[in-house]
Amino acid sequence: MGIIVVSTTTNQWWFIANCCRALMEKEPREYKIIEPPIYEALDWEMDLIVSCLEVIRQKLPEKLNNFPAGSEYDLVSLENPHGPAYPVIGIRLKSDNEFEELPDFLDLYDLVEKWIMEIGIDKIKRESKEFETPTWEQLKTFGHYPVR
Repeated sequence: MGIIVVSTTTNQWWFIANCCRALMEKEPREYKIIEPPIYEALDWEMDLIVSCLEVIRQKLPEKLNNFPAGSEYDLVSLENPHGPAYPVIGIRLKSDNEFEELPDFLDLYDLVEKWIMEIGIDKIKRESKEFETPTWEQLKTFGHYPVR
């Protein structure tokens, strides 16, 4: 176990608290993954992508209001067997049976893509400045956000 040295900035304390919660979490998480079509438009700037995904994550419950009650929407660091990890949105449900009620990956992608095109990536970028989000490095450490 290493020693962590920190200063007292709010962001660093927030990061440490969330890392500790993520490391203590014992329950594995299963997600239905959403990969919004924003990565190329944001030139793969990972911190900006995480911020924009947070805007989308915050709005998804209202857009996907027919999803099972209690659905949780997280930012997730998705491991990629063909390349580096990258951030996505994961939908977590209370039971495995509820996953069968969700649209398949491509239908969900199409729904989110259409919605993002209506909103516009520039508006999402502007709104992302209003949210405090983890950096890409922090998200990789947590595995998911928010830590519950």
